[in-house]
Amino acid sequence: MMKNVFIVKCNREKFERHFSKKRNSDVINHHDIRERLTNNDVFKTPPSQEIVQFQIVKRINSFTKCKKSEFLFLYQENLTLDFIEGLKGLFSPCEFPISYHLVTDEEISNRIGSKFNSVQKMEYDKD
Repeated sequence: MMKNVFIVKCNREKFERHFSKKRNSDVINHHDIRERLTNNDVFKTPPSQEIVQFQIVKRINSFTKCKKSEFLFLYQENLTLDFIEGLKGLFSPCEFPISYHLVTDEEISNRIGSKFNSVQKMEYDKD
């Protein structure tokens, strides 16, 4: 079995429209996590960035351990080399081979693109 991690860099509305949880996939959207944590708080206090990051890492860890999930779609607004290397570090203990893909609606540098197995350019909706 192989696991596929898709980093999706586009606007939030486009991500929410095109990427949803399916039987063999997981979706991580930090805005949804933040909103859920805020709604679960008695005083509706937004969580700190550290709490949101912890929840994301927790979801990534459950994805790596789940034998049914093959695809992870992770929404990312800011894409840096540090983020990519940190993410790959989180997957290093995974027992399955990992393939990293970038889906973006913007031009990216060769330095960032070279860190992925594939880079796909999203087409704009014709609404």
